[in-house]
Amino acid sequence: SDFNRDGFNDVFFYCHRQEGDSNRIGAYGDHLTDSYLYWGGEEGLDDDRRDAIPTLGVHNDSGVDIGHIRDRGFEFAYVSSPHSYDGTPKRISWEADLPPGTAVRFQLRFAESSKGLLEATWSGPHEEGSFYTEPGQSIPSHEGTWIQYRALLDTGNGAESPVVSQVEVTFD
Repeated sequence: SDFNRDGFNDVFFYCHRQEGDSNRIGAYGDHLTDSYLYWGGEEGLDDDRRDAIPTLGVHNDSGVDIGHIRDRGFEFAYVSSPHSYDGTPKRISWEADLPPGTAVRFQLRFAESSKGLLEATWSGPHEEGSFYTEPGQSIPSHEGTWIQYRALLDTGNGAESPVVSQVEVTFD
């Protein structure tokens, strides 16, 4: 992950234990050892740009890889359930807590049936491929009586996540 947000990926190694000396009685390995944070840069990773972090093994750490299990990227998608509607969709708004370096963006899709949504294209305010990035943006006219939204949660560097607490689509 890019822990210092300088545009280069950094690597953190959780170290489990310190090796002991099998030739000395009582000098067994212990778990008091440093873990290492290697800072990435234009030259890649190097021992000269690493920080030793005192740790007691990794037994009490979460021990999970950062990022989405699918591709280790830092963006996660949430797809709403389908909703039928009457009227004309006019605006999409949301409330979200956005820690520094995170973002949320939305797309909508429309169809004549709930099953039709599976084949429909995701779009934003400027049609296919665009995203709603500010609450309150207008929705261009679309055909259909079913709607679904997709929220893309960008965690930035994987350390923090945006939290969406409310999504609202208003209709005429």
